[in-house]
Amino acid sequence: MLRVKTILLISCCMGSLLLPQQTRADDDTPPSLEFLEFLADWESDQGEWIDPLQMQQLEKDEHTEVQAND
Repeated sequence: MLRVKTILLISCCMGSLLLPQQTRADDDTPPSLEFLEFLADWESDQGEWIDPLQMQQLEKDEHTEVQAND
């Protein structure tokens, strides 16, 4: 059991070396307009962030309500 944990720990450590490096901090490239619009889709008119899962639930509720009215 200890051997399995050791191998797993070593595998995780080695795997982290394969992760991409962070971009340099001096990169002053502004975000694209498409990215900013994507972020704006998750913000309400009051400036509060909307949980995407909450949006899915609202959509399901609306769909269920429409089916009930038919």
